[in-house]
Amino acid sequence: MFDKIIRDVIILFESQTNAKGIVLSCVLEPNTLINGDVNRLKQLVIILIDNAIHYTDHQGRIDVKLVKQEKTIEISISDTGIGIDKEHLEKIFDRFYRAEQSRGRNSEGAGLGLAIAKWIVAEQNGSIKVASNPEQGTTFRVSLPDNQ
Repeated sequence: MFDKIIRDVIILFESQTNAKGIVLSCVLEPNTLINGDVNRLKQLVIILIDNAIHYTDHQGRIDVKLVKQEKTIEISISDTGIGIDKEHLEKIFDRFYRAEQSRGRNSEGAGLGLAIAKWIVAEQNGSIKVASNPEQGTTFRVSLPDNQ
């Protein structure tokens, strides 16, 4: 069940969110079944939540939502972090692209996380979108087919 995968990932990040004083809220539709590669879906959620934690300052907030629509399963991960400038939004899913310089952050990452997330979603026949405003936060929305 996808809701259990998400809960398990949230537990993995509990110490990081606590250390930064980030409120991590989740509203998950229970018993949400999904056909797909469980390990890849878990990796997807890890990438998106890790990214949200990385770019959310102390005392910020991250909201995770999982809902089942008529023919899709939707997950959204929103943060109150530093956001992404509009000029970078279309590039953030490109391999090795790093907007950190413009976002005022130094990072040890290789710029592959969001490219991998996009690949995972594509392999599951889904879509991923991002909306962001600098200094207000970012929301990633993933839509996966409900093959039940």
